[in-house]
Amino acid sequence: MSVNEADRHHELPDNRDERNFVHVHTYTAETGVANSHQHVITGVTAPARAEGRSHVHRIRVRTSFVDGHWHWFDLVTDTATNFQTQHAHYYAGVSSVQAGHSHPVNGVSGLATNLDICSAVYNRPDEEEE
Repeated sequence: MSVNEADRHHELPDNRDERNFVHVHTYTAETGVANSHQHVITGVTAPARAEGRSHVHRIRVRTSFVDGHWHWFDLVTDTATNFQTQHAHYYAGVSSVQAGHSHPVNGVSGLATNLDICSAVYNRPDEEEE
């Protein structure tokens, strides 16, 4: 999923309690082959941001340096996919064009625990309190 202007300017929480709980995921992937080579991306997502009754993460990363160049990826993950007590995010996108070509990438983030605190941090108005 591509990043839109609203995603680019999403601000981090300014409440100290919210800043103490920063929900992120790790990721590692190889790009698709282009011009007889491929790159690697690895890193940590940006903090979670609400998306409906779930959340997404931004991935902005520079690839490994191969064949005298690198590329940038700037994308937003899909919403969370739950696996019992944990969840992950699918992601896919196309890199910037460098040296006359780009690379596709797709993958799944590392797992993170499902925590009840997420509801309060995301301030989701569509969830009822018990």
